[in-house]
Amino acid sequence: MLTLFRKIRKKLAAENKLRQYLRYAIGEIILVVVGILIALQINTWNQERISNHEEKAILENIYTEFSKNKKEIDESVQSTIECIATNKRLMRIFGKSQEDLKLINTDSLIFYSFEQRKFTPSENAIQDLIQSGKMRSLNNDKLKYLIYEWSGRKNAVEESYNDMDAKVNESIVPYLAKRYPLKDIDTYSKNKWESKSKLKHDKLKVFHDLEYESLIDDYLYHLLEYENDLLKLQQTINDIVKEAK
Repeated sequence: MLTLFRKIRKKLAAENKLRQYLRYAIGEIILVVVGILIALQINTWNQERISNHEEKAILENIYTEFSKNKKEIDESVQSTIECIATNKRLMRIFGKSQEDLKLINTDSLIFYSFEQRKFTPSENAIQDLIQSGKMRSLNNDKLKYLIYEWSGRKNAVEESYNDMDAKVNESIVPYLAKRYPLKDIDTYSKNKWESKSKLKHDKLKVFHDLEYESLIDDYLYHLLEYENDLLKLQQTINDIVKEAK
C-alpha cells in the first residue's frame, strides 16, 4: 500500500513539473512572438520614415524643376500668342495698294512674324524618377498620372514646333530670299544692319503674290496648332506644380 502511495505522489509531482514547464515554454514562445512583432513594427516604421523622406525629396525636386518649366512655358505661350497676332496683321495687308503698303513697316512685321519661342523644358528630376524606379515612392496617384501625361504632351509640343520651324526654313525663307531683301528684315535681328539693301528690288510685290499669302496662311495654321499643344502642356505643368507643392 505504501509503495502505491509513493508512486501516486511521484506521478503527481511529475505532472506538476510538466505543467510548470509547459507554462514556461508557452511564456517563452509568447515573448519571442512579441519580440518579433515589435521588431517588425520598428522595421515598418523605419521603412515608412525612409520612404516618406525619399518622397519628400522627390516632390521638392519636381516642384523646383516644374516651377522653372512653368515660367518657361508661360513665356513661350505669350510669345506664340504675339506671333499669331503679328501673322494675322500680315495677312490683312495682302492686296493693299502700294501707297498703303509704304506706310507700313513691313520689315518689322515680317521679322516678328517668325519670333515664336521654342519651349525647352528641364527634365532631370522626371528622368531620374522614371529611370531609377523611384516612381513607386510617390503615393499621389494623380501626380503619377500627370507625370506620364507630361511626356506625351511634351512630345506633341516638340513635333508641332518642328513642323512649324520646317515651314519657315524650308518654304517661307527660301521664298523671301528671292523676292524680299532679308537684310532689311534683319535690321531687327542680332545683325542690326545700319543700312538696308542697296540692291534694286521691289519688295512690296510679295503682298500681291498669292503664293506668299498661302505660305503665311499655312504657317499660321501650324502656329495655332503649336499654341494649342502649348496650352495643353501648360495646364499639365500647372497641375504638376500644384500636386507637388
